Amino acid sequence: MGIWQGQVAEVPIEPAFYVDMGILLPKNPPSPAVKTFADFLQGKAEDFLPNPLT
Repeated sequence: MGIWQGQVAEVPIEPAFYVDMGILLPKNPPSPAVKTFADFLQGKAEDFLPNPLT
């Protein structure tokens, strides 16, 4: 778990999901979860990083 600890520490991961090499893998059948997770990460980044276009 140590190798993953630093990589996912900033992002809360729902217990219902697995993270494999940065790809979100839901336990349920395939869904647009990867795009949703990417949008989530982008939103989180925008929350913490200044937006140069603002």
